[in-house]
Amino acid sequence: MVPAIGGLDTLGLTAAAAIATDDAGNVIGDLNPDETLAMASTTKIMTNLIALEMSAPGNPDGISLEDLVTVGWYPARVGGNTTNGAAAPAGASDSVSPLHGPRVGEIFTLQGLIDLSLLSSDNEATQAIAEYLISRSDVGQELLNDAFEDFQDLKPSLSVTQQELAGQISFDLDSGIIINNAFAELMNQRAADMGLTDTRFRNPHGRDPGTVTGIQDYPQSGLTNNGHFTTAAELSELGRLAMQNADFAAIVGPRDAVNIVSTLADGTTNTRGGILTGNQLVRPGNSNTYFGATGVKTGMTAAAGWSLVSQATILGRTVNAVVLDTDSLSLRFQESISILNYGFLHKYGPGRKFCTLQRQCIGNATTEENTLK
Repeated sequence: MVPAIGGLDTLGLTAAAAIATDDAGNVIGDLNPDETLAMASTTKIMTNLIALEMSAPGNPDGISLEDLVTVGWYPARVGGNTTNGAAAPAGASDSVSPLHGPRVGEIFTLQGLIDLSLLSSDNEATQAIAEYLISRSDVGQELLNDAFEDFQDLKPSLSVTQQELAGQISFDLDSGIIINNAFAELMNQRAADMGLTDTRFRNPHGRDPGTVTGIQDYPQSGLTNNGHFTTAAELSELGRLAMQNADFAAIVGPRDAVNIVSTLADGTTNTRGGILTGNQLVRPGNSNTYFGATGVKTGMTAAAGWSLVSQATILGRTVNAVVLDTDSLSLRFQESISILNYGFLHKYGPGRKFCTLQRQCIGNATTEENTLK
């Protein structure tokens, strides 16, 4: 833990915690950087980084981004965000609209699910990714066995046996919870590898524990933020490290709308079209566009408030920013812009002025020294 250096308290933020770091992770300014808070869908940074790492060429499990993934029973019932923000039908019916999240038996490529997860913040897609990685990997099967035994201690009379779970996606509530817990442990192990000692995961998508189907039935009382939390400092480091993965950076950065094609359980084709990232900083043509922005991920739940992990690069200089628990959707973008501006000016020198070709400038130097090419 690095001592807080402050500075961001001068910006009038509503965020409960915030931080700006440079491309090496050095802190430029912060506000309550080590306070443990809920992280909402910024959780999906870790889930999808793991997915991209486990599907990289030459991986030992033979997982590929072109693998066909069938959506299990549990992912279709996770709820919360669904594609393009449309609410899933009550009871997670297997009917589908192009705007609804994945349904039981629907088949996607792994790449399609990752796009849905990172761009639309789709919880069902994210849970389906987690289930597939656990079912297909050796490490996943080891963690699954441990999760089964742990869950059996909480609920001795299970609907599923250890043998029935091996290599499978979920087919009922108990199987879904056990697979979820196995993937959460994989996330926690990866966080430990990164040196993130104040970050803990209980699911792959970031919904508040207690609002996800089945999870509230087996609470872990006394845990900080229900056992799913991070800090602004550690979330910034997670985002910084994730952006070093070229495939991850390409997905969350500026890009055209994506069309995602799937096959429904009845064999018909479904297309979710025109999908754009929810991160307004990287989307051109809106009031929160930040020229030079390269990512990363939004988040919002009742416990977490409106949060954002962001990054921008101007003239080869990079600033990472995090806001946790701001007061509104618009403020999470506006406050992130203020922090990015602060980061560029305080890291790269007072009196400098950074301008884009669109004439959006940071700083008030009388001589323009740099223009973003």
